[in-house]
Amino acid sequence: SSGINAECQPIYQEIYQEDNCQGILLVDASNAFNSLNRTTALLNIRHTCPEFSTYLINTYRQPSKLFLPGGAGGHISSREGTTQGDNCASGFYSISTMLMIKELSLIPHIKQIWYADDGGAGGTLDGLRKWWEKILQLGPDIGYFPNSGKTWLVIKPQYIIEAEVLFSDTGINITSEGPAGGQRYLGAALGTPTFIENYVKNKVEKWVDEVEKLSDLAKMEPQLAYSAYTTGLCKRWAYIMRTISGISHLFQPLEDCIKSRFLPAILGGYSFSEADRVIFGLPTRFGGLAIFNPVEVCQLEYEYSTKATNLLKTEILQQKLVMTPQETEEMSSKSKEVKKKISFEKTSHYLKKFLEIKTECPEDKARNLDVLRLKGASSWLTALPLQEFRYTLSKQEFVDAISLRYKFPIKGMPKTCACSKPNSIDHALSCAKGGYTAMRHNQIRNLEASFLQEVCYDVQLEPKLLPLTGETFKLKSANTKPDARSDVSARGVWRTMDKTFLDVRIFHEGNKSNSGPIDKVFAAHEQEKKRTYNERIIEVEKSYFTPLVFSTSGGMGKEAEKFHQRLAKLISNKRNISYSDAISHMRCKLRFSILKTTLTAIRGYRGSAGKWGDTITSDINLIPHERQFF
Repeated sequence: SSGINAECQPIYQEIYQEDNCQGILLVDASNAFNSLNRTTALLNIRHTCPEFSTYLINTYRQPSKLFLPGGAGGHISSREGTTQGDNCASGFYSISTMLMIKELSLIPHIKQIWYADDGGAGGTLDGLRKWWEKILQLGPDIGYFPNSGKTWLVIKPQYIIEAEVLFSDTGINITSEGPAGGQRYLGAALGTPTFIENYVKNKVEKWVDEVEKLSDLAKMEPQLAYSAYTTGLCKRWAYIMRTISGISHLFQPLEDCIKSRFLPAILGGYSFSEADRVIFGLPTRFGGLAIFNPVEVCQLEYEYSTKATNLLKTEILQQKLVMTPQETEEMSSKSKEVKKKISFEKTSHYLKKFLEIKTECPEDKARNLDVLRLKGASSWLTALPLQEFRYTLSKQEFVDAISLRYKFPIKGMPKTCACSKPNSIDHALSCAKGGYTAMRHNQIRNLEASFLQEVCYDVQLEPKLLPLTGETFKLKSANTKPDARSDVSARGVWRTMDKTFLDVRIFHEGNKSNSGPIDKVFAAHEQEKKRTYNERIIEVEKSYFTPLVFSTSGGMGKEAEKFHQRLAKLISNKRNISYSDAISHMRCKLRFSILKTTLTAIRGYRGSAGKWGDTITSDINLIPHERQFF
């Protein structure tokens, strides 16, 4: 998309505004990719791109079979064009047209821009006519057949009569820069401010309609609707934002629909404040929902896109057809630097906004925002709702999870707990009645063991520590019980064949005992675990000890973060996948496990066990002496 953005912007903003430019000719070809002269293209590509030619010749020298539907088993041979679905098709086609583009570049007073089969040129009317005739002459030989019915000439108003005379016999559509003159081009718009404004308004109307339909779906499937919005729908208007400047105000109807329809739908009808809307507009890693306000981000997207494509835009305006390997490498290096700067600018922008919001919030809300910024705390929002990985939530679970994230009241919670104490979210996540705290702990313990089993040896659940035979420890808090155990042990975590003991703790940051800066709370829990196990495991077991401390919000302590980074490296090496994929997967699995057990603790039954049938207390094996073991 970066290349398309760079192409749209200079055509209108640079070339069209030049004094010697009388118009822009936008050419479209008929069935271009399927009409490419394959034989000619394969011969030419040996000279234009020898590095790519061997692969393409091996792939395309024999006709491919296109199987016919209906189960008859018939097929036809594909002898021309590129193969649909081929990753190299776009590159193959672009290189195949290079010889024609070089010939066209010799025409004076013309600046041309090509993106696959979409070509554009700006300049004098005489030059544009010669350029068009040259395409008609050279195009059919390589399988490029210009379609005059879909070709547009965007002309400045003072040259409209001359253009109609000069192009009268071509069948090309002509539009002037009149009150509403312009033309859609590669998903953006070229023409007058009036034309561009009307174009964007029509787009916004369609997007509003789509958001309304998605809001209706969100009432039944809020997680699915949220994922569809953040990973798909909102990307549609991001492209327009990046290619057209000064259109922020046109997105207000879209923001109104998001605020009045979509957000209430995924929040279960909760009435949020303007301050909450600002928070929702932050990225998830800054405590938001990544549901950005389109009015606010529009101009920012354009500015970032302009910076990202400036190098490519300069090359296009200079009409440089061929770049040396050294020039290509230099541009690639500069582009990476620019992207890093843009990424830093984006992060700085949202961090500044986050800090501004935080200073205006009450103390408890400000602390909650710090909690949401912890690594892994928001991974459940960015994960796709895939049943295979158990990343799906029911509509009640999703709404409860959002409410839990922002400390909104949860509908339907009883006022009094089964333990006779006043009920609340903080109490429900700490109350031992019902066994939900133990369930939460055991789920994470088992999940960590499953991670270890893939890359480590001798993985054990609740391994018993070696008995003490007179050893003494400096710390009084050290565990000296004869039946002392840790949660998990494994060999090969930190060093080959060395044993590592792990102990899991999940605390609720909302408890009074866990008040204060969240990083210090994590450190305190880690130190408590170390005081209990570290000395005994190092001195007696001659092994390593790592405390795995998590919060109910999904964050993890520094020791746990280092452990999972190490584990991700081991898994990425074994599976031959990227480290980022491995660590992201682990964080998601951990986050969903904590989230689901947390939601269960809030809604779970804590009353006395009822009798739903006869309870058998005797031995169910009626013939003990005839037991069989398989």
